[in-house]
Amino acid sequence: MSARPGLAFAVSVEQGVPSALPSRAIEVDVGVALPTAFGGLRKVLKACEDAAPDVHRAIAAAHPSEWNRLFPGTTQGVPALEDLALSPSERRLHRESEQTFWILTVAARTIVETLRASGRPLVLHGAH
Repeated sequence: MSARPGLAFAVSVEQGVPSALPSRAIEVDVGVALPTAFGGLRKVLKACEDAAPDVHRAIAAAHPSEWNRLFPGTTQGVPALEDLALSPSERRLHRESEQTFWILTVAARTIVETLRASGRPLVLHGAH
């Protein structure tokens, strides 16, 4: 598959904080003092909001139940994610697995669409 201009992005992984950041990089320290569910991911999504607010708003509006799980109380009057996720099956041992899949899919889409819209690289550091 060949990459089309404007639709591709690259990821590189480095130990520690890179000595030189790419120009215009979206830089996020994903480390958190106390382990909380999706703590580092929330930091990345907040940086995405700063870099491409229209993308951020559109995805949050299209997936309010998932967004409410990431950012509680963001949207009022939408079903709770646990009411939408499928029940356990042979493929899904727990309902929480389905909820996590939905949340991570929305988060990944937000990150990818932000990088496409902004044309900026993303640099993550501080993960332990």
